[in-house]
Amino acid sequence: MRDQIIRLILGDCFEQLRKLPDASVGAVVTDPPYFYGFMGRAWDKSDDPMAFHRDWLLEAFRVLQPGGIIKVFSGTRTKHRLEAAIEAVGFILVGECGWLQGQGFPKSLDVGKAVGEHLGAEQGPEAQLFEGWGTALKPSFEPFCLGRKPLT
Repeated sequence: MRDQIIRLILGDCFEQLRKLPDASVGAVVTDPPYFYGFMGRAWDKSDDPMAFHRDWLLEAFRVLQPGGIIKVFSGTRTKHRLEAAIEAVGFILVGECGWLQGQGFPKSLDVGKAVGEHLGAEQGPEAQLFEGWGTALKPSFEPFCLGRKPLT
């Protein structure tokens, strides 16, 4: 791999990282699940997000060369857990950057729908009182965490 300047690997991070030799990669850039339960998708749910992050971060740490950089996209409401996992496996947090967007896809709870489901009448008058209400701000900022593997 040393003769390649850039090698883009697309696939499940657990499978792909395990195929790589120790200290063979200069940078890892990834966008793991944020665990918001995005649109009810199974891939964005976890009983233990910290364990999920720890497992793949340990593999990323193994394959990164000393001084290698990791850039991990996250969500504003779960970034703190990701940063804790990054530090726990041995990376040094270098900073934070992010995308600032004019528009963002809302990832909040639909209060009207939740009230309706709780009461067993999705379109009942109680649910209609909360129609259009959500529980989170519109996500215009998508942070990414920057870490570095120590030199020794």
